[in-house]
Amino acid sequence: MKNIQAKLKKIVKSLKPYLFTFVFIVCSFVSAFVLCCIFNKPQTAWFFELEKSFLYPPEILFPIMWIIVYIILIFVCSIIVYKSKSTVLVIKIAASLVFHVLWNLFFFMLHSPIFGFLILLALVVLSISILKASFRANKITGILSIVYTVWLGYLLILNYCILMIN
Repeated sequence: MKNIQAKLKKIVKSLKPYLFTFVFIVCSFVSAFVLCCIFNKPQTAWFFELEKSFLYPPEILFPIMWIIVYIILIFVCSIIVYKSKSTVLVIKIAASLVFHVLWNLFFFMLHSPIFGFLILLALVVLSISILKASFRANKITGILSIVYTVWLGYLLILNYCILMIN
């Protein structure tokens, strides 16, 4: 019994730095998600009056996809920190969270599809950089990062359509 307890203590001790990092990553993503939710106001009269493209999906798709994307990014970031310790990649992912919040702020709160488009364009470029670095760090993280990049590309198209139609 004491042998098992000693082994368990050793495992917990070796995981402590990773546990702190994982908790920090999760808190960062939750904070960004909450801020995005605060700034995301598609129920406003301004948004309802916008002409939307035929590509615009049912509203329920957005929260589902964002939850999936955030879970993927948490997983990618955690693996990268754990396995490759790529600080640059973690900084890129953190920067993308800032851009997520900024897009919601500019598009929904400030009613600026043009700035929203420019922010999304920068975010897509950043996501391509994250995708390349993710593949270099780990094949699994690279494959998962494809979902993020494709989703942002789709959002860029939707934002562009709103910009052109209105």
